[in-house]
Amino acid sequence: MARQAQPLPVTTGSPLHVTVDVGAFRVHDARFPGGLELAPHEHEYVSYGVVLEGSLDVRLAGGTHACGEGTVESKPAGERHGNRFGRHGARVLVIEPTATSKEMLRPVAGHFDVPHCFGDVCALSLARRIASELRSGDSAAPLAIEGLVLELLASGIRQTSRPPPRARPPWLDRARDMLHERFREPLRTHTIAAAAGVHPAYLARLFRAHFGHTMGSYVRELRLAWAADQLAHSQRSVAAVAFEAGFSDQSSFTHAFRAWAGTTPGAFRSRSASEPDA
Repeated sequence: MARQAQPLPVTTGSPLHVTVDVGAFRVHDARFPGGLELAPHEHEYVSYGVVLEGSLDVRLAGGTHACGEGTVESKPAGERHGNRFGRHGARVLVIEPTATSKEMLRPVAGHFDVPHCFGDVCALSLARRIASELRSGDSAAPLAIEGLVLELLASGIRQTSRPPPRARPPWLDRARDMLHERFREPLRTHTIAAAAGVHPAYLARLFRAHFGHTMGSYVRELRLAWAADQLAHSQRSVAAVAFEAGFSDQSSFTHAFRAWAGTTPGAFRSRSASEPDA
């Protein structure tokens, strides 16, 4: 009988990654190159990943999941799977509950026994804050990371445990696409509802039921994610980025950004500039 292959680290194939052990969890911020393909393999622990940037396909026995930015994708320990990364690669925050977390997670252990894949802008926000804390280097970082990890896991468990809403109508996807295309504009609910051909109250109710956010909080997340990208990859001033992201002034932008990323826009830009490119 052929000897079974040993489990591989979740950072396999990543030439650039940061790994930190925090309490009962191991947390990785890993960048994978474009076009990379990993043959079927498995991991020793549960892996709970959030795609921070880029895209990848995850091939499981039950089918292939396409995972773009903001996708949460988790697998049980020992779940055999393959990966194929998109043309521009991917950056993924991965949480591994280790053996020491068994008692802590016992009440929700069943959640990690089956694979999950879903989009969640709230998870993306939390994952970005965790990634920022991984590089902060101060004495409060482990406490901050552990709290954010537990919040991220709790959010995902709640989302996958609630009864699924009825099949999402096509007009709701069109409404969401409109938010993605025009998130920096001062959109109003009645404008989006008119484009979707439904009543504003009906749109608001179904949007929250299917996506777990009000349209306002969804748009705010999109604006802050766009602003973070501009701070990291452009020379625009913080004030200019705040204005272009739809904030009335730099002060309100800084307040929202700190709550979202766990740091100020200026500190985020400095930290991004100091990180080596993948």
